[in-house]
Amino acid sequence: MKITHVQELLIRSFDSDLSEQEHAILEHALDNNPQLRQMKDELQQLRYTLAHLPSVLKPISEANVLGKLQQFMHEETNQRKFVLKLYNFSMTAAAAILLLAFFLFWKEHAFNLDSLFGYAGLSQEEMSNLFANY
Repeated sequence: MKITHVQELLIRSFDSDLSEQEHAILEHALDNNPQLRQMKDELQQLRYTLAHLPSVLKPISEANVLGKLQQFMHEETNQRKFVLKLYNFSMTAAAAILLLAFFLFWKEHAFNLDSLFGYAGLSQEEMSNLFANY
């Protein structure tokens, strides 16, 4: 839809002052054109509705959006740092457990598969009974 000169004057009249000549042209067009009058009424109603929106529904400023985005990025960075620290701690704990197991087996001189799996010291009959149900 192409905006005519009179429609442009109508739209500008809401935000800025028109010259006397432009004001006269607009008033003459409003008196003679019911569609233009209807457009003016709809625009006034729309401006009123937008001005009285609840604060939750009002358009959000760019600074507010950027602030929320930076806050989200900061929280995500903190979460990533926490996960990284948790990962590092778990790897350190696993290494400590393996090192402790190594020293225990070394102290007992039990570096064979039976002792690693907990079968050291079992007789042949006990081993047969252990695996009989599997």
